Amino acid sequence: MSRNTVIAALLSAATVALFTAPAAAAGTPAPQTDDFHAMLYCQEIGVPGGVTRSQMIVRSQAWIDARVPYSQGACYSNQYGSYRTDCSGYVSLIWGLGRSETTLTLRNFSSLINRADLRTGDALLNDGHVALFVRWADAAKTQPVVREQAGPNGAPTVERTWSASTAAGYEPRRYHKVLEETPTPTPPKLKDFNSDGRADIAAIDPDGTMVLFVGNGAGRVNYGKAMSGKGHWIGQRLLSTGDFNGDGKADIAAVSPSGTMELYSGNGAGDLGYSNVMSGAGHWAGQQAIAAGDFNGDGRADIAAISAEGTMELYTGNGAGGLGYSNAMSGVGHWNGFTKIVAGDFNSDGKTDIAGIDSEGTMALFTGNGAGGLGYGNAMSGKGHWAGQRFVTSGDFNNDGKMDIAGVDADGNLAYYTGNGAGGLGWGGPMWDGAHWLNHRALA
Repeated sequence: MSRNTVIAALLSAATVALFTAPAAAAGTPAPQTDDFHAMLYCQEIGVPGGVTRSQMIVRSQAWIDARVPYSQGACYSNQYGSYRTDCSGYVSLIWGLGRSETTLTLRNFSSLINRADLRTGDALLNDGHVALFVRWADAAKTQPVVREQAGPNGAPTVERTWSASTAAGYEPRRYHKVLEETPTPTPPKLKDFNSDGRADIAAIDPDGTMVLFVGNGAGRVNYGKAMSGKGHWIGQRLLSTGDFNGDGKADIAAVSPSGTMELYSGNGAGDLGYSNVMSGAGHWAGQQAIAAGDFNGDGRADIAAISAEGTMELYTGNGAGGLGYSNAMSGVGHWNGFTKIVAGDFNSDGKTDIAGIDSEGTMALFTGNGAGGLGYGNAMSGKGHWAGQRFVTSGDFNNDGKMDIAGVDADGNLAYYTGNGAGGLGWGGPMWDGAHWLNHRALA
């Protein structure tokens, strides 16, 4: 809200007080369209002690889900209170302020920060507009993904990516009472098919059999057993491992020849059995790569997938073997050069990230925000190093509590790269002697 708007609102308020009937009851927006009256009659519910960044995401999502229409003369009420439905009212709601502030008065509740330090829940502000910062859409940190109540009248609350030129017109600010969360790092989700507490690898052999290779907890694997019948997996592709049915045992999700996502449930003893269709036939035919993990922080295994258009999409698990489309995790076309991805908490913040091999053969890290979004993190290893990898999978293969990545190179050698818990990778060593893996078709 601009300075002129505030002045006009104050003058309008004075005129109404002198020459009109008594004001409407609390909670009802005044008929005027100036911000002052809406600010006066909205019934805000503040959070005096402050809010966490995760709470900000949840509060902001509520207006996006409800498609709250923009107006400077209206209030919107939900479980978080009643706030004015313009840009500064929206940020006031997100920050849990005691009333709907303006773009001028929001500065009283925040501090100027370095642009490179922007984090989820901070704001981009100028005299005429304010938006919630969610994440960066690019590695250079010039194009922010924001949530905003931007107008014109009737337009819904949205999440969108700003151009660098647009973002340059705003100052980065941080709410004084943001409660910084100290996440308790969770141990990596072990791909443990035989319940021995060590990460294993499952692979489709040349005969179409899913074979289990049991991990020894020191970076090596040994042949275990056939997990299901010969030939059954000949047409399956895009494998991913997770506990999709909530029984505490590792399962495998796979895309069938008809483009259906199918669930094969594990029994905890190294066997797999067909369970159910997770989503409809044909839907997954165009997907380029998938990875499983809890991307939205609800404790259930989800699947992230690169669409035919190069968008990373999130399909949330229901904990009972089903999947439903949730949201785009990053912009259209951004993932076109990626063909192999894995998931895990690579930076030890307790949130699931995605690592992928880009078109230049670099393993790049995209950090998860715990709410279904991704932002560029860093290169995990040097350019070109991963160009020849045929398959990759993730797990804590050396039992140090940090997520590693294993891959089969162009010569059929299986090796792993140890994670340092801070988003980096280093050479771990061969997991199997010899080029045994040349004819295997997929890893999970």
